Amino acid sequence: MASAIEVTDDDLEAWKREWQDIEGAVKALYPNLEDFEADSKAIAQLIAEGKYVMHHSSQYNAAYAPHYRIVSRNEYEKLKTILK
Repeated sequence: MASAIEVTDDDLEAWKREWQDIEGAVKALYPNLEDFEADSKAIAQLIAEGKYVMHHSSQYNAAYAPHYRIVSRNEYEKLKTILK
């Protein structure tokens, strides 16, 4: 949670621009990707609402069983010191 506090409006604007690039690349590489249009619309709606966190799909979870957390460099350094 501490990492999330560090996100600024500038970070969100940069993410919006980066996401547009990513989305364009995915569409060009995989024009027939299943559920792409629906997912794209859902992501656009979240971004329009100022939200930037989304969970993986059930298909992704079943295929990869992800177990991780994304933290900022600052929080990582703090944790690294505490856990030594």
